[in-house]
Amino acid sequence: MLPGQPFELWKTITGKSQTIAVVKTDAMRIIQLLIPAGQTIPRYEAQGEAILHCLQGKVAVSAQGDHYYLSSGELLYLTTSEPFSLKAKENVSLLVTMIGRTAAGDDTIGS
Repeated sequence: MLPGQPFELWKTITGKSQTIAVVKTDAMRIIQLLIPAGQTIPRYEAQGEAILHCLQGKVAVSAQGDHYYLSSGELLYLTTSEPFSLKAKENVSLLVTMIGRTAAGDDTIGS
C-alpha cells in the first residue's frame, strides 16, 4: 500500500487462515488476518505493542492471562511483546496494528 492510496481490505474468508500485509514501515506494521470459524492461531508474540481490531465476526483472544471476546467493531490493545492466541468463533477478519520494534518481523501470524 502506498501512502495516500486507498486499500481495499479482503472480505472473503476461505477454508484456511490468511495474512495480508497492508502497511509495513520502520515504525509499524498493519496486517489483515482472516480466520475461518473454528480455526486457532497458536501463541504469537508481537515485537512491539499490538492493537487487534475485529472488523467482522467473533474471535476469542487469550492474552495477559485472561480470555477476551472481540466482535465486529471492537478492539484490544496489548502491551509490548505480550503473547496472544486466537480462536475464531465465527469467520473473522482482524486488522492487526503492531507498533514499535516490528519492522524486523515477518508479516505472518499463525502461518
